[in-house]
Amino acid sequence: MKKTVIFLLLFFSCFIVEAQKFDSAFHYKIKNFDAAVFPKEYDRKLYDDTSIHLRFTPDTNQVIIAYKALIDSIQRMPKYFFWQGHRHKSETLLMLKKYINTYKWQIFGCIDKNNHKLLLIVGFSPFFVDEEHFDWLKEEFYLDDGGCEYWQALYNLDTGQIIFFYCNGEA
Repeated sequence: MKKTVIFLLLFFSCFIVEAQKFDSAFHYKIKNFDAAVFPKEYDRKLYDDTSIHLRFTPDTNQVIIAYKALIDSIQRMPKYFFWQGHRHKSETLLMLKKYINTYKWQIFGCIDKNNHKLLLIVGFSPFFVDEEHFDWLKEEFYLDDGGCEYWQALYNLDTGQIIFFYCNGEA
């Protein structure tokens, strides 16, 4: 009987440990920055649906470095773009620049094939989130289209470069 109880406890504890691998992201909030930093245990895919096999949990310094680089890059983006030979004002970009400090950020750490540490960053306007039905600290937010209310960026911590920045189109 004693062996059976010990076996059952060990057996079920394996499932409990597996279930507790990911509970919630680390919520990092300062004055104009609200982020969910996801641990390496959180399984997600890259922007091109390839699975990330090597992950890491970003630390606070890495998050701040990427945050400053992205904010600086967004603020330096031109207000106008050219299309079919004409100059156009990007209303979406102007809105992004104006409200970037209100966005929520979700940050995932991964390591590429060259052993570079990358941060995949998802940014979204909190106006699109019904926090009663969606916990942004536990699952990745995704919006199909929506202008710059939703964007993604990939930042290389080793080179200090933004590999890509993608807004979901004009809304």
